[in-house]
Amino acid sequence: MRQFLASLRGRLILIVAVAVFGLCMNIFFQITAYRSDHVQETEQRALELATIVAAQNRMHFDGVEATLRGLAQDPVVRYGEPPICTARFAQLDRELQAFGYTRIGLLNIAGSVHCAGIELDEPVDRSDRRYYLNAMERRSFSLGAYQLGPISGETIVVAAYPILDQAGAVQAILAAGISTAWLGDLLHDIPLQDGAAVRVIDEEGTVVAEHPAGPGAVGQALADARLFDTIRRQRRGTAITGAGSAPRIVGFAPVDEGIGRLFVAAYLPQPSMLEWLAEDVNGVHLSIIGVVVIVVAAFGLSIYYTILGGIRRLSAVSQRLANGDLTARSGLPRSAGEFGTLASHIDHMAVALENRDRKIQHSTRKLENANKDLEHFAYIASHDLRAPLRGIDNLVQWIEEDLDQILNEESRYNMQRLRQRVDRLDQLMGGLLQYSRAGRSREEQSVVNTRDLVVEAVGLLDPPDGMVVEIADDMPMLSTNKAALQTVFANLIGNAVKHHDRDHGRITVSARWRNGAAEFSITDDGPGIPVRARNRIFDMFQTLDAGSQKPGSGIGLAIVKRLVERHDGIVEAMAASETSERGTTFRFTWTTPRAERGAEPADRGHEAR
Repeated sequence: MRQFLASLRGRLILIVAVAVFGLCMNIFFQITAYRSDHVQETEQRALELATIVAAQNRMHFDGVEATLRGLAQDPVVRYGEPPICTARFAQLDRELQAFGYTRIGLLNIAGSVHCAGIELDEPVDRSDRRYYLNAMERRSFSLGAYQLGPISGETIVVAAYPILDQAGAVQAILAAGISTAWLGDLLHDIPLQDGAAVRVIDEEGTVVAEHPAGPGAVGQALADARLFDTIRRQRRGTAITGAGSAPRIVGFAPVDEGIGRLFVAAYLPQPSMLEWLAEDVNGVHLSIIGVVVIVVAAFGLSIYYTILGGIRRLSAVSQRLANGDLTARSGLPRSAGEFGTLASHIDHMAVALENRDRKIQHSTRKLENANKDLEHFAYIASHDLRAPLRGIDNLVQWIEEDLDQILNEESRYNMQRLRQRVDRLDQLMGGLLQYSRAGRSREEQSVVNTRDLVVEAVGLLDPPDGMVVEIADDMPMLSTNKAALQTVFANLIGNAVKHHDRDHGRITVSARWRNGAAEFSITDDGPGIPVRARNRIFDMFQTLDAGSQKPGSGIGLAIVKRLVERHDGIVEAMAASETSERGTTFRFTWTTPRAERGAEPADRGHEAR
């Protein structure tokens, strides 16, 4: 993504995308404003519809209250004995059945049924019913909870009217069961738009009436419990219910707080996006949107075929130049503005690169010839010149044998020094050839177990019995030039053995991965190397003590440095410990791919003698 935005194409596309995004945001905000207006209008209509239905319900309850008040004045109902008032209530049941009344009865002050429209075989106690409790508490017309009628089998609500004596005390309760079918009939008379619905809900959250009627909704608890909590808490207002593709706006209002908590909820479908567009986006809006889209598209195409076309040609030329084709040219006219200027600069750069490449190739051929001459010289110096040296050594030996009886001590000493100088010169010639050939091996890469490689190098060196070479157990597997790495180990370990000042000692070889390269350490407990000499020892023909009984050619560490640097590594010498002057650690890095590790040995370490 970052690379895409960093390109000119990405930035131009981003500019077009920002323009299109701004247009879309403008349209979005306009549609949002239209939606807000429509939602507010729909909420207002839903609340008005709920308020109207609640008022009509209240009017119906006013009629029920008037009917019960009139019946309460009937002497038979008020003072009649059970047989007489039972006959009267049976007549009232028949007369009022057409108006939605299911059963009328009279309760005494204790809540027991005094008489009803049917004969009762045993006393019936209704003192725990809500309509009785509400009427006794309020001493006015009240409603009970909606319930399934035990006789009619339909949903009813019981209305109660208290009969008071001359002192104002309740002496009886007149109760009438009212079918909720009248609520449905009432809602049928209200015109509703498509997708709208009206429900009447009691204080327990039960749907007591619905229009249009849904499958099994009447008599069941309201499905949206959160909506009912909102209705019960706010009493009057609006809310949104439903999810997915068909949300609805609900307006709700109470019927009357004085007779029971009864609510009316009006459901209206929430306006859809297509409705907003069809109603509010006119031809002018569509024309503006079309013009903007065409302008943005034309701008994008012009950018693509003009700017990006030239960029693609310049990019192709640059890629060919990067791949080594220095004959590549852009071919763009020089008068093509900024692209022509840029193309001209790229073509001039290609010409300069081509000329420089010719010079480099010429210099490379000269360097190759010089290297061949140097290698030929090194071969002559180490091979052709070493033969006369061996002849001189043999002549000196013969002279010593022929004059053995007459040579004095001084002469013998001088002859010995002569042979040492010849041997020293022979070592220098051999080291010169090794150094010239170091790193020129054409050996293919192979997977190398460096533990086995060190063991093999130690075996070739054959150190004295007192010298112990300890190899760590976590030596890595590498894919590298085996001969080069073995030469490095052999020179460093051999250098530690040869220059040790005691008959016994310990040399430790370890490794670790650091910054993607293998880092090896060879530590000895020998006499150590002075700080001033730690960098000089890697130069050609440099030794710490030319007069030592075990002099070297001064080539070994130079070969180590050359091989390590050819593998993009570094080599350095340091003290083995900060608290002691004895001991030296040679540390070098070897940049090469890590290979899959094979089976590890069971022991914790390895010692080679």
